Amino acid sequence: TWAHAWLKVRPGDTVVVADGKYEQASPPAELAGEAGRPITFRASRPGGAQLEGLLFKGNAHLVIEGFRIDGKAGAVGVMSAGRDKPSHHLAFRQIGFSCTPGTLNDGACFGMGDGTHHVVLEDSWGWGGGRYTILCYGGPGGKPANLGCDHNTFRRVVLRMGPARSSSGNPQASLALYYASHNVVEN
Repeated sequence: TWAHAWLKVRPGDTVVVADGKYEQASPPAELAGEAGRPITFRASRPGGAQLEGLLFKGNAHLVIEGFRIDGKAGAVGVMSAGRDKPSHHLAFRQIGFSCTPGTLNDGACFGMGDGTHHVVLEDSWGWGGGRYTILCYGGPGGKPANLGCDHNTFRRVVLRMGPARSSSGNPQASLALYYASHNVVEN
């Protein structure tokens, strides 16, 4: 199981995941690799391994590669595990993520906040969302208070809004960066 795999991996390890549909694949809170020695989970065939949502809470130095990630309330969530425990140095490569039509209103399909920093999303696609397909939010609110959403990179990402609508009067965006600085959006 994913729960068993997360407990066994060590910095520098790579886990190759067979084709199939998987639930409860999120890492335990605060699990981390090391700088220069990330923990990598890679689909054996791009898009062949499908995950039902991923939530990162205070995780660091992880690589997620080649997965299809579908969610109801959101496909990917990246947040802190409490004060001074943000998620950081995460890489998402060659992933496809989508949210079930009609399940989101003002939410995000790929949401980042609570001080999240140094996240890379590249060579990927996303579809769905109510108000946002991707949201990087570092503004007021949150418990603990949000501390920014800075130093992230979005490279070669194709985004499409889904059929769900945000509440009346709110804008919709494929990529939204609020209270966020030093982020890179390219190609």
